[in-house]
Amino acid sequence: MGGGYASGVRRVLAVALVVLFGLIGSAGTAFAHNQLVSSNPADKASVETGPATVELTFDQAVQGSKDLNTVVIVGPGDTQWQGGEPTVSDNKVTVPVRELGPAGEYRVGYQILSADGHPVRGEIRFTLTKAGNGTPAEVTTPAPDTTTPESGGGVPVWVWIVGAVVLLGVGVVTAMRLGGGSTR
Repeated sequence: MGGGYASGVRRVLAVALVVLFGLIGSAGTAFAHNQLVSSNPADKASVETGPATVELTFDQAVQGSKDLNTVVIVGPGDTQWQGGEPTVSDNKVTVPVRELGPAGEYRVGYQILSADGHPVRGEIRFTLTKAGNGTPAEVTTPAPDTTTPESGGGVPVWVWIVGAVVLLGVGVVTAMRLGGGSTR
């Protein structure tokens, strides 16, 4: 009972540790929501002429069905400048921009549906240094709140890790009790 039992417990503990480290190592990427990695124009950029489109690039694919993603471009005086609906191509979201008008700061607020099904919000800003001749879009719906950089959603990673540790502990205790009852 002594040598075989101790060897079995060591094997179970070794497997448990490997599984636990694997879960912890993969938790950061497995449960992460999309992150904005770049934009055109770049965040905080100064441009002399307004862009024809705004392109947002994320680190993962964006779900692209109709009405899942929103991009709103707000200029001086809370005027809106988006020229149509956003389009999605893998991890890029593009929205047409009307010819811009007054010089000043423009905010690009977005809400996209990430690959894991959770909404992600954020905002970039750019400054138009030379006034254009454009007129703003007529506002039919209020602009989304762009003050929250990202919405949460989903279960935090630590909950999954604690759950895995508890489950692992139950498995080790069960294995030790079952292994302790056998005789050789």
